[in-house]
Amino acid sequence: MIFQILSIIIAFAIQISFPALLKIGSTFPNLVLVLAVFISFAYSRHKALGAALAGGILLDVFSGMPFGLSMLLMLVIVFLVEEAKFFLFADLSLLAFLAAVLGATIFYNIFSFLGAELLYWLNKEIFLVNGSYLFFSVLPKEILYNLISAAALYLLWILAKFLTGYRESWR
Repeated sequence: MIFQILSIIIAFAIQISFPALLKIGSTFPNLVLVLAVFISFAYSRHKALGAALAGGILLDVFSGMPFGLSMLLMLVIVFLVEEAKFFLFADLSLLAFLAAVLGATIFYNIFSFLGAELLYWLNKEIFLVNGSYLFFSVLPKEILYNLISAAALYLLWILAKFLTGYRESWR
């Protein structure tokens, strides 16, 4: 589990350290989300939940959103991917991984938006996000960017398996 948590920390460090290089328009990829979905596919539930917890805490601390919202969303996403592995996806394939990243990106953004809206209407000090801007400008770009990041991560994983000669799952 230490390797998975360190991977999340490295992805988070890249995500916040190089925003000008990673930005398309005004949108950044959510590398922590993509990696958490990958870990939940490639490793056991225990390791995936630990990585999601670490990633959610990091996103909460540095996002400006209420503490716990990103953590809760990451844990729910990993739990849903874990359950989908048994019912929908037999193995980690590129198509299954991209479908999971697509669903996770949409889920994460919608529920982050709803959480911000709820807290705004409860008179908490939090920024109000314009829904049409989120759904018609930010979300399509983030979906595209997360899918590109997911495909690159998948190809790196296949390359690493090939170079190490490891043919079975890395669980």
